[in-house]
Amino acid sequence: NRFDWGHWLFLGPAFLFLGVFAVLPFFELVRMSLSDATFGGVVRGNWNSVGLDNFAALPGQPDFRLAALNTVIFTVIVTIISLAGGLAVATLIVRPSLPRGFLQAMIVLSWSLPAIITGNVWRFMFSPDGVVNALGGYVGMPPQLWIADPSLALYSVSLVAAWQAIPFAALVFKAALMNIPPEQIEAAAMDGANPRQTFFKVVLPQLKPVTLVLVILLMVYALRSFDHIFIMTQGGPGTATTTLPFLAYRVAFSLDNFGLGSAISVIASLVIVFLALAYTRATARAEGRT
Repeated sequence: NRFDWGHWLFLGPAFLFLGVFAVLPFFELVRMSLSDATFGGVVRGNWNSVGLDNFAALPGQPDFRLAALNTVIFTVIVTIISLAGGLAVATLIVRPSLPRGFLQAMIVLSWSLPAIITGNVWRFMFSPDGVVNALGGYVGMPPQLWIADPSLALYSVSLVAAWQAIPFAALVFKAALMNIPPEQIEAAAMDGANPRQTFFKVVLPQLKPVTLVLVILLMVYALRSFDHIFIMTQGGPGTATTTLPFLAYRVAFSLDNFGLGSAISVIASLVIVFLALAYTRATARAEGRT
């Protein structure tokens, strides 16, 4: 077969973009993680190689172990709430009796808001005299320090990150629900199935492929989350909301240890790369290619 240079000519700009903005920065990140780079060394381009010393030092550091645990908790909460919330919203907006256009516009609006806006809004809502405590007072809940209490801060920030991911999950689930043949729903009703049985026996099994893909995407979103934590808590109080991405930022820019911070980033990036490969495989299976 003749080699088609035309295809590669059109793909060239995409490969160039990925090489400059993805592959090259990751290569530099790995190189930095194998060095004792500081801010001055980065500016001068003078890094001394230390091999795998930065990676070997990580397991013994309490901050790293706590950040890894916080990352797991954060990821689990964001993924579960985003999935459940997205599915609930999707089942509402597919109903013909509701104003779909308006609801979808509100969903897209909340999804497209920058994290600096949502983070600041929720930070004020979680304040001692904010809306959340005011609403809680109506049901007899005493005021809480939602983002100042170390036992609550991580869960509060996780809820905010999940809230912003729900619209994306809802739009994905909505598209999947619209693709379910209505004849199957009608057949289940004719067989005597109630709405609950129809949902769990007919609808939910057909959402399995898209749910698997969505779980991976939401996990990637949670693992790389930095902005909500930075805006709302700065990783605090103490280290209560410090996840791996925020710990990498703190070690690199606050402690001036770019080598150790890069090592943390490499570990987090490898997890995301693994999930990206899983996403590719899950997508292929959902499309029936494997």
